[in-house]
Amino acid sequence: MPSQEEPLRKISKIVNSFMARPDCAPFCEPVDWRGLELWDYPKIIKKMMDLGTVKRKLDRHQYATAHECATDIRLIWKNCMTYNADGSDFW
Repeated sequence: MPSQEEPLRKISKIVNSFMARPDCAPFCEPVDWRGLELWDYPKIIKKMMDLGTVKRKLDRHQYATAHECATDIRLIWKNCMTYNADGSDFW
């Protein structure tokens, strides 16, 4: 298997650029479903993911491949679209 160091470095830069965007702020930390009283959130979203968690996993070298990291990033947007109705602020 080819080295994943460079692809992981590149995807880390992408994650950092996402996190610097004001419109990504809701995705930088885990959804505070208790604080927001979204009691059905953990019933609907089976694997919660956010950019902060992705960044920590990258920093701790917990991804074997960039593809694995990209899968988690896609999960953030998939969870958002699964939970929020079409036409909502987050859709």
